Amino acid sequence: LALAAHAEADQFVTAQLLRITLSTGATQIVNAGHMNPLLVRDGKVHAVDLDVDLILGVLPDTPYRMQHLQLRPDDRLVLVTDGMYEREAAEAEIELLLSTLDHLHPRAAAQALTAAVLNVCGGAIRDDATVLLLDWYGTQHHQA
Repeated sequence: LALAAHAEADQFVTAQLLRITLSTGATQIVNAGHMNPLLVRDGKVHAVDLDVDLILGVLPDTPYRMQHLQLRPDDRLVLVTDGMYEREAAEAEIELLLSTLDHLHPRAAAQALTAAVLNVCGGAIRDDATVLLLDWYGTQHHQA
């Protein structure tokens, strides 16, 4: 409501909200006009198939759907903004690069992804280019 009340007509926000149940890896996702997350599982990169709801700030009474994803141990969930794909940035081939980075710590993998985008763009990105990586290790049950 606040965004719709205070933003100009051409201002909006895309968003993804996630809630992960730490004991199970069950994930609830709301996608408000954002690019679908990428899932790295067993060395393969897949876009998570989500329905995309309206961006935030357009219609204040818009309902948003909660969708589900079950994370498995050793999954990597990758959230990116569209700036990681736009114009020259598309040449960075994010999905291909992601499939080679699964051995890296999430911070190092994020740095490699953003460095690749900066490299192909000559350091001049025209849109926000943000990446967030989440590694799901699963739960460990220890016997006493």
